Amino acid sequence: MTKTVRGTWIIMGVLALGLAACANTGEKTGSYVDDSVITTKIKSEMTASKEVSARNITVNSTRGVVTLTGTAASAQESTKAGEIARGVAGVTAVNNDIRVQPEKVGAYVDDSWITTKVKAEMTASKDVSARNISVNTSKGVVTLTGSAATAKESNKASEIALAVQGVMSVNNEIHVQ
Repeated sequence: MTKTVRGTWIIMGVLALGLAACANTGEKTGSYVDDSVITTKIKSEMTASKEVSARNITVNSTRGVVTLTGTAASAQESTKAGEIARGVAGVTAVNNDIRVQPEKVGAYVDDSWITTKVKAEMTASKDVSARNISVNTSKGVVTLTGSAATAKESNKASEIALAVQGVMSVNNEIHVQ
């Protein structure tokens, strides 16, 4: 009977230590929920706005700091996107990294050509292992998937893709191992 009681106490102790470790990570679960709500609210308001083309703008939020990336057809569109982000409750700061890239009728370069060119440029680069990265293009928007050894390699792949003619924006979904 004492072995059973002792075993129970040991299990309870281990569980209590595990809970204490989880409680003291310094992160609050609510902060993740708040950031996803902030991101969703900003994207929703951009979509509703007639002054912003939300499809070319990516919104990320971490602890209330919003980062806007992608492309805008004008400086006014970029500014308006920043204003929308600043107006959402919970936003503490906005980093507006939107590039101004005017769209022209017929400006989309053939998507298959873009995909081929991006893959060729990555293959030629000594800083990127192109065999681990997939490239897909739709209406000038390049999506990179796969894996990279470092964040630097992942960022370099994005830089290479952005430099290719006809690329409107890049969605980097590369996982760093």
